Amino acid sequence: MTGKRICDGCGQRRAVVTGLCLRCYRRKAAGKPLVDPQVARIGQIDGHGQYGIFDDDGSTVLCHECGRRLKGLAFHVNRAHGMSAAQYREAHGLARGLALISADLRDTRSELSRSRIGTPAWNRFEAARDPAAAAAARDLSNFSAQVRLGRAQQSRANGRTARQAKVRTCPHCGAQWCPLPGGYNLKTCRSKECQHAERSANATARALKAATEQRPLTPDETQKLRDLTGHQLLDLVRALLQDGIQQRTIAPAIGISPAGLSRLLHGHHVPSTDQPRPALP
Repeated sequence: MTGKRICDGCGQRRAVVTGLCLRCYRRKAAGKPLVDPQVARIGQIDGHGQYGIFDDDGSTVLCHECGRRLKGLAFHVNRAHGMSAAQYREAHGLARGLALISADLRDTRSELSRSRIGTPAWNRFEAARDPAAAAAARDLSNFSAQVRLGRAQQSRANGRTARQAKVRTCPHCGAQWCPLPGGYNLKTCRSKECQHAERSANATARALKAATEQRPLTPDETQKLRDLTGHQLLDLVRALLQDGIQQRTIAPAIGISPAGLSRLLHGHHVPSTDQPRPALP
């Protein structure tokens, strides 16, 4: 008989002990049900992919959360979905040691790593490394229970719980997208209707802000604008502009148009002391 016997418990792996695979045999010895609920889900629809299956076509990998295909998922799931790589693997039944990158990118990184062997930096690393000291540092049996508990709590609170998903939602049509590179500053989807609506809303907000923040001219300021000339008038106009008063409010008090005030501010024309002032309303 050349065919391999399949496990009687899960029906997926090769049987090695009494008709069971090693995983089912251990579960039976521990008094647990042979079929693990997590294992039974393998291959079922999970978001945009299949539970427990890492969809890699060689150049890109599939994100179970949004269905996008990228070269790597660790940065994407962190920024777009508020998940760490470990949380993503656990949520979708992937192996804890699985690298969330495509095969092409994995081969490129392997070649880059092998090219460093024998370099001066590699030799310095080999001379400085101490495996015994590293193993002793990882051994927590030398520390008290309080220290181990504190380290565990610090590790869990290492910024992972503070991550928030950054999936953007268009305020006009409700479309959602992941903020991939080049899309972090988008406020709306790329449809012409939503972009036009956003520009209109921004213009209305700017006009409302200008109307609420602008203060009117006081009678004293209005009288000075009518009496002063030359550089004294220019200095007063610049001071009023810095105070938040707009040109269209200052220009009628002087007796000129807003365009004429702009030319005056840019030095094209400075009223002299002996030049007659225009008639004021």
